[in-house]
This record gives sequence, structure tokens and C-alpha cells, in this order.
Amino acid sequence: MMTDQPLADDLLEGTDAIARFLYGPGGSKRKAQRAIHAGHIPFFRIGGRICARKSAIMRWITTQETSSITAQYR
Repeated sequence: MMTDQPLADDLLEGTDAIARFLYGPGGSKRKAQRAIHAGHIPFFRIGGRICARKSAIMRWITTQETSSITAQYR
């Protein structure tokens, strides 16, 4: 999916950056690693480095929220 946002602005390189994006400045790198390896967060690799797009994570969160709300009202 193409966006108006340059790739460099949307790219999170490494688990430290992903942890900061998800959990704030004191974000736990280990917590992010567990979520990534469990398949809970969308990610990809560039070489051996784990990367993610901010936009993909935000879409994933929105999907999780929608699924959760729908399940509550069934």
C-alpha cells in the first residue's frame, strides 16, 4: 500500500525503535522482541535486521481494537 509518507519516516529499524514506538521512551526491547517472535506485531527483515512500518503497526492495532470490540458485543 502506498502512502504520501516517505519510507524513511514510516520505517522503524530494530527492536529498540519498535519498542519506543509501541511502549514509549522507556519501552522494553525484550517485550517488543517477544511480541515480534510470537507473531503479534507485523514486521519484516532487511538483511538480518528486524524492521516494521509505523503505518502497518497502526493498522494492526486498529484491527485488534475492532476485533476486540466486535467480540465483546456478540
